[in-house]
Formats: sequence, structure tokens, C-alpha cells
Amino acid sequence: MIDDNPYQVPEEPFKSAPPKPKMLVVLLELIEQWATEIKNLSSDFQMYIYHGDERESRSGTHKKIAGKLTRRHPISNGEEKSSRVMVISALITLRNRHGPSASKTWQVFSSISSPTKPYTQKCGHNVPYFGDLA
Repeated sequence: MIDDNPYQVPEEPFKSAPPKPKMLVVLLELIEQWATEIKNLSSDFQMYIYHGDERESRSGTHKKIAGKLTRRHPISNGEEKSSRVMVISALITLRNRHGPSASKTWQVFSSISSPTKPYTQKCGHNVPYFGDLA
């Protein structure tokens, strides 16, 4: 009979993952420049810099995150606006605030998912990568 559906249809739709902020890891010298360029490109993003101390950024337009960034940080609250939060950091900051294993984890993750893998392996540079905050 044609009416029989061979596929199981769930009674309730799958619940999607909660919105998360995005993290961009760049060279230390380029943090402010990336933040400014993204802000100029789209005012939809709320920019945070995850480097240095709590003082204002040089341009004064970006907020800074002091201390250790975790899943429990207020910017990771799962609300829709969290998907429009952009955190810009440097590999050195991740290592200093989260320990050497954090930078190793980032390097492994980015080399697996990055289309520039041969470049990073050959030159040893960290390249910009958009990723969800863990």
C-alpha cells in the first residue's frame, strides 16, 4: 500500500543546539584590526576582545572579557542574541588563561577543520578560524 511510510517520523521535532558565540583566533598584533573590520562590515555583531586586562580597547569600541572565558559566561547564555556575539582572541591568550592543553586542542581542532592545513603545518603559524566557543 502506498500510504505506509517506511521511515520513522519522530513525534516531536529534534531540538536544535542553543545559539553560541563565535570565536576568531588571530595573530596577537591583529586583534584590534579584526575587531574593527568586522564591526565596520556588519553592526549586527557584538564584539568582545579576549586578551589583556579589563581596560578599554585602543579604539574604545570593543568590550573586553577579563578572566577565564567558560561556557557559563553571560555571553554564552543560549539566547538568540548569543549567535551574534563575536569573540576575538590570540592563541597566546588561550594558552595563558586555559593552560597549554587549550592551545594544543585548538591547534588540533583547527588543523583538522581548516582548509589551510598544509600552510599551518609548513609555516607553524596560527591562522584565523571561526569556531564555536567550547
